[in-house]
Amino acid sequence: MLAVLGAVLFLFAPSSHWSPQVVFAVLLVAGSLSYSGSMPLRGSEAAIDAGACVSALALVFLGPLPALCVIWIPDAMMILSGKRLVTSLANLLDGLASVLVGCLILVAFGLTAPLQFDNPAAYLALLLVCLGYVAVTYFPGIVIVDVLSDGLAFWPVVRRDFPNTILTEIAMCGATVLIAFAYWKVGIVGLLLVVGLVMLPRLLIPLMWRSKPIAELELTDATAVYAESLGGVLALDRSRARVLGDAATHLGGRAAVSNVDDFQDVMHIVLYCREDWDGEDGFPGVLSGKDIPIESRVLRVAEAWASLTARGTAVLAPEHALGELMAQAGKEFDPEVVAAARQIVQDDLLPVPSSTAREQALAKRSHKTAPRPAI
Repeated sequence: MLAVLGAVLFLFAPSSHWSPQVVFAVLLVAGSLSYSGSMPLRGSEAAIDAGACVSALALVFLGPLPALCVIWIPDAMMILSGKRLVTSLANLLDGLASVLVGCLILVAFGLTAPLQFDNPAAYLALLLVCLGYVAVTYFPGIVIVDVLSDGLAFWPVVRRDFPNTILTEIAMCGATVLIAFAYWKVGIVGLLLVVGLVMLPRLLIPLMWRSKPIAELELTDATAVYAESLGGVLALDRSRARVLGDAATHLGGRAAVSNVDDFQDVMHIVLYCREDWDGEDGFPGVLSGKDIPIESRVLRVAEAWASLTARGTAVLAPEHALGELMAQAGKEFDPEVVAAARQIVQDDLLPVPSSTAREQALAKRSHKTAPRPAI
């Protein structure tokens, strides 16, 4: 595939220009820095960075070969630094494909590098080139890394990542157009704004992925948040964390399975997620202690915690509900998982309920005692 795309680019791509050399140097440095500004996506090896947008600038200012260098040289450096080979190969492939798509867009507009940004068509062409880069780098990366290599289902991965990441990508595309305008107006000084572009993911991704306060989440969503946090503290590996996350969705009827090979494991975890640690009660009442899968023990605590803090419950603050969990440690709940919940509270790893939710909770508790968890 790399050879085919390379041949097509060599035969049909417009010519390249390597001057002004300072432009190439600035963009090459920015492309290398894009990994420093990258942000990993939750639950995935994939990350969002501005490398594609920097390469798009190189394409319209200098041509396809400089653009390829800007996007490939940092990837080659990551391979040498020990990055997972399949991820690096995916990056090399979608880098070549994105430059090719960018060239086709410029040809469709009748434009070649260096673009003259004295008319709206040049800015529109650059914006479409950036969006083309985003499409080409996003979906093949998912297919190669998450679907073909890790065996995940395509649409669950897209639903997990796309709604939040696309807003960041669009923002970076818009910033790229503004940088082209600044370079056209003031020269190399304007191009230095590209340093801000490479840091945009670190600014925007946390905002896009920011969780709602627990008090504003439905019971199932709150259970999933607690399960993810507990799994992180307990250092569950990626595959077990993925299975745990899928199992949490089954408690609310959404029933997602990211990898079809995980189906039996997910069902096994859900089956035993209401067993008691001490074996005195629980359902189905056949396992106790460490015979209960760790993911099931995590779900038991997560669901109980959510039943005290999520929307429509007593809406206790997580730290106040922790007392209920600690009272049942060694009885209903695995003491190790409860200790992980205590660490989450101590390290402030959960969203804090809004002041309105807190006021409603206080009013509710002033009239009646909070119920026990419905587990």
